[in-house]
Amino acid sequence: MPAVLRRARPVAFVSVTVSAAVLASLLTTTPSFGEDGVVATAAPSLAGIVVDPASQPAENVCISVDTAVDGVWMPVGLPEPVRTDATGAYAIEGLADGEYAVSAEPCDLPAESVRTWAPSGIESPAVGDGVVVIDGSAAESADIALRPVGLVATSAPAIVGAAVVGALLEVTTGSWNLSGIEFTTQWTRDGAPIEGATGTGYTPSTADLGRTVGATVTAGRAGWTTATASADGVVVGEGDGVPFEVSITGTAIVGGALTVVLPSDLGEADFQWYRDGIAVEGRTFAEYPVGDDDAGAVLSVAVTATTAGHTAYTATAASGVVSGGMFTSKPKPVVAGTAKGGEILTVAVGSWLPAPASVAVQWLRNGIEIPGATASSYRLTQSDVNAAVSVRATASRAGYETASTTSSTIKAAMGSFTSARPTVSGSVKVGSTLTAVPGAWKPSGAKFTYVWKRNGATIAKAVAGTYRLTAADLGAKITVVVTAGLSGVTTASVTSSATAAVAKGTISAPPPTISGTVAVGRTVTAKPGTWSPAATFTYQWKRDGVAISGATRSTYVLTAADRAHQLTVVVAGSASAYNTLTKASGSITVAAGTFSAPVPTISGTRAVGRTVTAVPGNWSPAATYRYQWLRNGATISGATKSTYVLTASDLSASISVVVTGARTGYSSKAVTSARTSPVAPGTFSAPSPTITGTRAVGQTLTAVSGTWSPAASLRYQWFRSGAAISGATKSTYVLAAADLGTMISVHVTGTKTGYTTLDKASARTGSIVPGTLSLTARISGSAKFGGTLSAVAAATSGTTLTYRWYRNGAAISGATGRTYVVGSSDVGKRLHVVVTGSKTGYSTKSAASAQTAAVPPPARTTAIPGTWNCPSWAPIKGNESSMIYHLPGQSFYTRTNPEACFSSESAAIAAGYRKSKV
Repeated sequence: MPAVLRRARPVAFVSVTVSAAVLASLLTTTPSFGEDGVVATAAPSLAGIVVDPASQPAENVCISVDTAVDGVWMPVGLPEPVRTDATGAYAIEGLADGEYAVSAEPCDLPAESVRTWAPSGIESPAVGDGVVVIDGSAAESADIALRPVGLVATSAPAIVGAAVVGALLEVTTGSWNLSGIEFTTQWTRDGAPIEGATGTGYTPSTADLGRTVGATVTAGRAGWTTATASADGVVVGEGDGVPFEVSITGTAIVGGALTVVLPSDLGEADFQWYRDGIAVEGRTFAEYPVGDDDAGAVLSVAVTATTAGHTAYTATAASGVVSGGMFTSKPKPVVAGTAKGGEILTVAVGSWLPAPASVAVQWLRNGIEIPGATASSYRLTQSDVNAAVSVRATASRAGYETASTTSSTIKAAMGSFTSARPTVSGSVKVGSTLTAVPGAWKPSGAKFTYVWKRNGATIAKAVAGTYRLTAADLGAKITVVVTAGLSGVTTASVTSSATAAVAKGTISAPPPTISGTVAVGRTVTAKPGTWSPAATFTYQWKRDGVAISGATRSTYVLTAADRAHQLTVVVAGSASAYNTLTKASGSITVAAGTFSAPVPTISGTRAVGRTVTAVPGNWSPAATYRYQWLRNGATISGATKSTYVLTASDLSASISVVVTGARTGYSSKAVTSARTSPVAPGTFSAPSPTITGTRAVGQTLTAVSGTWSPAASLRYQWFRSGAAISGATKSTYVLAAADLGTMISVHVTGTKTGYTTLDKASARTGSIVPGTLSLTARISGSAKFGGTLSAVAAATSGTTLTYRWYRNGAAISGATGRTYVVGSSDVGKRLHVVVTGSKTGYSTKSAASAQTAAVPPPARTTAIPGTWNCPSWAPIKGNESSMIYHLPGQSFYTRTNPEACFSSESAAIAAGYRKSKV
């Protein structure tokens, strides 16, 4: 037997038509149902073939069956799921005779078709047009051709690859809701199809540069309608540069030329030559003339060319190391001059080609280099006497090989001096310096030594070219012996003529100066300057040209008497063998003294309300002080004491103080302290608040804030078990029902301009207890039969009241309203009411009214409802139809159903009734 599956979900139906006669026969049969309303199955069967949208057998498709019940389709509960086999066939057994609607749909998702009804319809058949089963089999097979689900792309195609000219792009097919799909592709350029571009890959050309290339994928499957999906387009950029190769021809030598060899099909190109990797300015052509700067370097070239649709490509090539050039003219150097010791030889190096060339010379002795002899001239020395002297010329030029040539040799002989008599110059007096003048000696270049003599006797250690006359020379005559020496020349000595007798010296000295600050209280010093020779000094200080008594030292302390006067000093100097010299300084006006003062400081806490103090520090000399306080550098009016109390105006400002010192003879001095850090807000001193009042609902609590220093503006916030109570912001708080069982606290917040806000919290109270209601009760109205009594209560606002009426102290059943109608049961009884008050957060309270007087009986009433009885207090029965009343114990009393009951015969008679006779 094939497998069976219950219907999974409702869809549209397709009808199956049967004849009216067959339908009429089916309608006489009523299907039987189980407890759940599903038709019970029997033995007969129904079968068919199911094909997919491509008309191929649909295997493993689920079959559902509905039957017609009272004009509507009801699902048939099949014993087992029904599925098609490999041929698409299915069979259902055990169906009772009747009319059925048969449908097929995929058993598992994703579905490739939708639910379809036999014969291949969209909607279920109308009742009467279904498949009819008679005598255990259907009149016809229920074949179904499944309707296809539309092809849908569940994820879009995508283009992968670099979107540049020459690079391959490929498109994915994306994901679709069905399998077994065949795809075709059409590539587009700016939305238009590209002719022939129908493969999965596409290589953009220059026609695509800067344009958007996209792809549309078409999905198809036999039996299904085709569908398309497009990939997002990509903008095509330039492709990578097209490679090419270049090379260099020519000889890499200074003076030569190099040329770039390009591919024959290469278009326009740009060139840049490099020397050892560094671009050579201006060398941007295919040919390169090798210059001096290129010697020893490697030359390379970068060639850049661009192919349409592609970025530029640069190819490089390099030469070998550039060789140096060769000189074409190398003349031999020529030496001129006298070949004797002490004489100077010169050399001419000639003209070297190519020019310009740098030519260096080196003098040689017997073919060996003479150290340091590299100038164009050379003085012959003792070492050169009888030696072979020559000179070598070496030419160099950037990029060229160096070259050398050597002159012919010469042989030098020993030289001799010729000279004039030396002389002595200078003033012939003690302290002056004499100078030896050797005169003209040949050959030149001699080195001289000297010996000075006093009256013909050698002066010890006087061997310099100059001699300073001393006190020992006073009255003597001086001479000097000059000796000349030069390598390669015979040494010679000559004595000068004698000087006149040496006279006393003259002291040389500048005017003295006064150093130091010329102000009262300061020390000044006389500076004699440099005296020649050194002397012994005496001093005299003067005020306006008059000697100051006792002021004879090199230093002087200026006093208040000197202020605004002219100060000078006279220095007298004396030395042995010298004339005494006196020198006076220039005059200087004595200024007022100045204080030496530190920068004042400020002590104290920098906060509003606190006192700060100016600390002047140690002034020299001591002074009298004045003070001025500043806020952000601006004067604070009236703040002229050594202390200052910070105010709210100072908040966040920087405070400083100016200290001014004064003293006789001194200029006043004002010194400003550094600014403080910004003044902080002041802080309050305050106790924690306390709470007074009864801790019961309905009672008022009061916050006691205590004394705040300084006085502050206070705000209040009441809290219930730590949570702020909305709107409770006064100093008092009336306890509400919500506070019952909680603990109450209060926060007091103090504010004042310039001060940090301070929040102080009280301790929590004990738990809040229920409140006590106020309640009284009384009765209004007349306590008479048929009358209405009202309970009148006076209670705390918001109290909910309930009522209970009592008769002679016993509760009256059902009497719980505010009013009570006095009834027959109340006659002779006393009534009262108990009022009970309740309110959230309060203890329930009851109040009883006073009792009424006993309710008097009325003259007439009616019978007790539902009975033939009169109340005990009105026992006389009245019969309205006969207008007769009956007394208890009379013959017809118990058989009389009274229309009226009377409390007395007089009442009955008054009502017009007459007494029964029996």
